[in-house]
Amino acid sequence: MCAIQQIPLSVIDHEDSWMWKFDSKGIYTLKSGYKYQYNQLPRAPALTKDLWRYVWKLELPAKVQKAIMIAWEIWNARNGIVWKQKHVVPYTILQKAQHFLQEWQLARVSMVSYDPNTVPIVIKWQPPNAGLKCNVDACFDAATGLVHVGLVIRDSNGQFVEGMCKSLGYVQNSLNAEAMGVREALSWVKGRLFNMPMVMEMDCLMVKQALDRILHDNSYFAGLIHDCKFLVRDIASLYFSFVKKSANQVTHMLARATGSMSGLAE
Repeated sequence: MCAIQQIPLSVIDHEDSWMWKFDSKGIYTLKSGYKYQYNQLPRAPALTKDLWRYVWKLELPAKVQKAIMIAWEIWNARNGIVWKQKHVVPYTILQKAQHFLQEWQLARVSMVSYDPNTVPIVIKWQPPNAGLKCNVDACFDAATGLVHVGLVIRDSNGQFVEGMCKSLGYVQNSLNAEAMGVREALSWVKGRLFNMPMVMEMDCLMVKQALDRILHDNSYFAGLIHDCKFLVRDIASLYFSFVKKSANQVTHMLARATGSMSGLAE
């Protein structure tokens, strides 16, 4: 009963609808049905992964390397015929194999020449030109399915204004968790009635892109995005922005820490 009560519901009242959980859009198609059945067949993913690791480490002769890449592209071509009805000529398969081989060889050279002392370029958080900036991030616990969110609001001088962290309930994957985190942030900001322009910054590009377009599907993710758009209509002067994870570290750590806390912290 406790787990059922923690299932997050929509902020908008609407009728329930059927959803096909094995499709990203929640819509059943004959193709998605066949794909589901195909994925139930026995596989040997661990063996395949171990094989590629073995190939990666070996100094194989050029002819053997090329043969492996051709076999890989033949497999890709077969999948294209089965799932996308996309046919390719043998010449194209050979060209793709050669291109893949060249990329693989360049990657090996890059790994050998990699300098661990090189300092990586890190994008840092930047204050807004005016008004407020709200950074939000969600943490998804794959073992439990629980979602935790953290958000921090700072002004144009970089000064802390308000913050919040909270556990939200259960979802199926990390993408839904990120969308749920943005929805919670919008609901929280709406209740505070900030009378200043605000940019809401997130590090999940797929959520940002979904907020910028219209989604026509029955997925849970689409429902979360619809909730976000419904909430933002009542918040004056707010727009969304995408940022690299390195510029969103404060909220990321806050969301992660929420797993060891109980209730709401502000």
